[in-house]
Amino acid sequence: MLDGLSRPNGGHSRPLFCVGSSGLEYAMIQWWRESGADAQVARAAAVDSARFEAVPQVLAVSGSASPLSALQIDAAVAAGFVDLPVDARALLAGSGFGCGSSGQDSLDQLTGQTIQALQQGHSVMLHTARGVRDSRIEASIAALVAGGLIREQARHEGGRRLGQQLGQLVNTVLRAVPLRRLLLSGGDTSSQITQRLAPDALLIAARLAPGAPLCRVVSRQRHLQQLQIALKGGQMGQADYFVKALRGTV
Repeated sequence: MLDGLSRPNGGHSRPLFCVGSSGLEYAMIQWWRESGADAQVARAAAVDSARFEAVPQVLAVSGSASPLSALQIDAAVAAGFVDLPVDARALLAGSGFGCGSSGQDSLDQLTGQTIQALQQGHSVMLHTARGVRDSRIEASIAALVAGGLIREQARHEGGRRLGQQLGQLVNTVLRAVPLRRLLLSGGDTSSQITQRLAPDALLIAARLAPGAPLCRVVSRQRHLQQLQIALKGGQMGQADYFVKALRGTV
């Protein structure tokens, strides 16, 4: 793919538009360095990928049930993060699946708990499951099935709607507390929350974990302008992922 990029010593000069994961950016930076590309271009693209500073607190939100995510949650709680389990069934109540009408009340309560913990100076660990055997998973699926969905629909739609609810929570929290770092784990969780925040762009700031970089948010919204965000799948990163994101490497 990189063979079509402009070369400093001749060759292709036609611009090439590339779309890919953070791995594409890492590959381009390495190629620019090794090929002797213009030093100014290389410096502008490069990041000090292994080094980033600590922050006073973080908000971590996990919507993954993977075994690795469970270890990451355990490590965060052991490191002093406030443990806030998410009752997925309660948040999905009133979401259009016939599960009740108290979903907003549950969301408001959880949002208030999160804001209070952050205002007290703590980091917060929100999670919808702590491993594949967490009883919250089956409880939320059963409630959606009882509301008229088949089981596979319940899994898919439940995850999407739960991500939307968490997106509303995170957006409210960020408006109330000037956080510098937000950590999102799980595919639906990461995508739905990021869509709700609606940044203009994300720029890679540091390599927190392979394929799960720490990014700087570009936005005209005041509550997002100092924010860094990390998005990852449930099976990405080491067990200390959330703790490392808080404590930094310098």
